[in-house]
Formats: sequence, structure tokens, C-alpha cells
Amino acid sequence: MTIAKGVQWGRPCSLEIGRPVATSDAELAELVRRQVLDGPKPNPGRFEGATAVGLAGGDLFVTLGGAAGGRSPSGPDAWLFPLDAMVVRCDSDRAAGGAMAAVAHVVALRHPARSRGGELRHMGWFEAETLVVANAAFLGDWNIAPRGHPNDGRLEVTRGSLPRRDRRRLGARLRTGTHLPHPDLATSRPKSVDSAGGPWRLFVDGVDHGMVDRFTVSVVPDAFAVVM
Repeated sequence: MTIAKGVQWGRPCSLEIGRPVATSDAELAELVRRQVLDGPKPNPGRFEGATAVGLAGGDLFVTLGGAAGGRSPSGPDAWLFPLDAMVVRCDSDRAAGGAMAAVAHVVALRHPARSRGGELRHMGWFEAETLVVANAAFLGDWNIAPRGHPNDGRLEVTRGSLPRRDRRRLGARLRTGTHLPHPDLATSRPKSVDSAGGPWRLFVDGVDHGMVDRFTVSVVPDAFAVVM
């Protein structure tokens, strides 16, 4: 079951030898893709070191309190966390095609002219309409979803654009999570979201999927588990 008030989340557990260890969000999403998209819904009580994936890097790792040089997934003090995942579906063939699994965040920006190159954090957030769908709290050192939790069965959605005077302070506010609340940014905690009319520049777990016409994101509660 997803996290509940007054109930311990996760448990001590060492990763079984030979199990994969992901060092980025995109790598983790690829490792759990079949489990999220194709496999039967697991019983969270059956998550164990023999079926979980080790996690040693990425924004979800930081959200879970991970740090460089911290405990090893196979160490005696490792901890197992059941986690939600996201399923992203695009209408446009210009994206990866079909459904994609995501574990940390989905970010889309209305910048048709900026269709080549560019790192996600330098893409002019909220200059034009921007849609952020988060499972992890962090994107680099930005706290993009300060009120979210990666196992609450909900998406953390922020959508809107900001006037120039507010964008000047955006970087500093994102680092502290104080960009929210803001009257020009709508927030919600749905189980699914539809981007509606595009075009959108789409990034899934930091990976650039180019321009898409429309996409949806839905949450899959208790989709997989990591050990770290």
C-alpha cells in the first residue's frame, strides 16, 4: 500500500547479489519499464531484495535522502522503499512512441522554436506555459515539488507561466522550493493529467523527446521498489 500516516515507510533490506543498480532516473525507468507497463501489479508486501532494484544516483535518489558516499544497496544498513511510477503516453510519433515509464519527473515547455539541443534546466522554465509533473521532489538542486512524496499515489502537477520580474528570481526560489505557491502557477495532485493542445517540448526523467502534440501522464502506485 502507499504511504500512510503513522505507518513506517520501507524497511531494512539488502539488495540481493547480482541485482541491477541504477545510477540515474532514466536508467532506473528503463530497468523497471516492463514491470510498470507490462507486468502484473505487484503486492507491495512481497517486495524484497531479490526483486528490487538498487539505486545509487539521480533525482529520485536525492529525494529519498541519498548522498554520494552513503550506504551501499548491498550493505547491512540498506533500506527498501516501495515507490510509485508514472506512465507517459504521447500522441505524436516524434516522441519515443507508445508508452514510456518515468520515475522522477516529466517536464514540458511550449517552446516550438527551441526544438534542438538545450539542457532541461536552461530551457526557459515558465517563460511560456510550462507543465511539470513530478514524482520526485528534486531536479538537480531544484526542489520542484516541495509537498510531494514518491509513494503517495498522486502526481505533483505545476502548470503556468511567470512574468519576467518573477522569472528573475526563479532559480533561487526553485532551489528552496519557495516558487510555490504563486498566483500564476496552478498546482494539483491528481492521479492523471492531460497536457491538452501542444506543441510541447517534452522531457521524461531528463531525457529530451523532442516536440510532441499532446501527452498524458498517469501514476502507478506501488509500482516497484528500490534498495539504497
